[in-house]
Amino acid sequence: MRVSPNDQIKGLNGHFSVLDFWQWAFADLCDDDIKGWYAEWLVGNLLGLFMGGRRISWANSDLISPGKVRIEVKASSFWQSWKLLDEFGKDREVKSIDETARKRVRFAGLNAGDAVEIAGPITGNKSDLYVFAFQNQLDHAAWNALDLTQWEFYLLTKEQLAGKTSISLTNLAALCPAMTADELRTAGRNAIREKEGDRCDLLETTTYGQRLSSSVFLKDGVLTSTEDSERFAEMLAEHHVVGSRVVRSYEEPEEWFRTLPIHYSGTYCRAVIPE
Repeated sequence: MRVSPNDQIKGLNGHFSVLDFWQWAFADLCDDDIKGWYAEWLVGNLLGLFMGGRRISWANSDLISPGKVRIEVKASSFWQSWKLLDEFGKDREVKSIDETARKRVRFAGLNAGDAVEIAGPITGNKSDLYVFAFQNQLDHAAWNALDLTQWEFYLLTKEQLAGKTSISLTNLAALCPAMTADELRTAGRNAIREKEGDRCDLLETTTYGQRLSSSVFLKDGVLTSTEDSERFAEMLAEHHVVGSRVVRSYEEPEEWFRTLPIHYSGTYCRAVIPE
């Protein structure tokens, strides 16, 4: 059941909406679980993936690109809510920390069994790419998950982890320099593009031959989704498309692009290149 923020909850005294529930359950981004879900959403948007659907909590990977590249997101921070508040929600007495606290930060849960099928065949490091998101604000009073300058990111491949079940922040930094959000945006999208290679199966059922319309053929033969990658897949299934291979474009559209009768979602773009 998918709900919207303004949906009213029937049977409770007073006017309560789904938004009231969300604010009660999910408003604290410093909570361990919620911080992790927020990091997944954050990284997905930085990588240009379509995040307008829903989170699939039972998937074998946190994020899956349209080209089937699997991405795991791990998040941590110097601060967690349980360090700041007691069980009654009252402030705890908090001791200050310094950069030496980095030595104690560790990301776990890198190695697991199949989450989709009982006794399934997948074990070990199940994703192709691993993004480690670390909220690095030392001052708990200034801690702000919404400020991306307080985050640092590390991007590793499955091969670099080599079956590890956990990894420390110190060892991460030795394998990959810390990246800003903008640096992850570029490096992550390039890594997805490289991993996807020729994996795309979007055109397997498409018969080539007929041009959709002049409005969907853009500069250099690029055809983009009218809404998002799912809608684009439907378009290709419904029409015959001139082309022979699929490529991916992560570039921001030029000004001429914005004037065309095509909606650009700002997330993921597939393109068909004619022979």
